[in-house]
Amino acid sequence: MPATTMLELSTGHLPETERDLLNQTTETDPDFPVRLIHHEYGWLLPVPSDRDDLDRAYRHLLRAGAPAFALTVVYAAGAGARFLYFDLDADPDPNLPWYS
Repeated sequence: MPATTMLELSTGHLPETERDLLNQTTETDPDFPVRLIHHEYGWLLPVPSDRDDLDRAYRHLLRAGAPAFALTVVYAAGAGARFLYFDLDADPDPNLPWYS
């Protein structure tokens, strides 16, 4: 069975307003463009693998007021990740903006 790729990013790559938005989003929210799984220190989500799905998710996140989150989803897709894992204790990625 092949392994899958997961990109781990710090929650510090998201401004507080976007972290609040993600915390208010339920795992089954039909209006949210990606399935978001909450955990104690962040979130896990599948990265859209289809280009049209990725574009649709990116535009939706921009309209929802989450441009930094949209950037990280596109960054994860560009890195070939199938999953994006946000964790409070993850190291900062020097290629992405840092908010705290």
